[in-house]
Amino acid sequence: MKIVKPVINYAFQFESGYFFQMPLNHDSAPDYTWSILTEVTPLDGHASPVYFLDTLVLQQLVRIDANMGGAGGYRPGEGRYSVRGSWSMI
Repeated sequence: MKIVKPVINYAFQFESGYFFQMPLNHDSAPDYTWSILTEVTPLDGHASPVYFLDTLVLQQLVRIDANMGGAGGYRPGEGRYSVRGSWSMI
């Protein structure tokens, strides 16, 4: 998983996010669920962290030699933030 640094969009808002890529070389199964958790913590002041959770369910995963990826984003606003991300596949 890779965190994307903030950029200013055409509406003059900050946008940030993440993207990931994984190989699809696992054995066939009824379904898999990928969960992506992102923690965004403001560094200025005493604000609490905010958590974003994305899930992706694959109905039938067949063993192939290819990659699959996904991306997500958020608008953090002005300020300094600490961002951590993690993913899991069940």
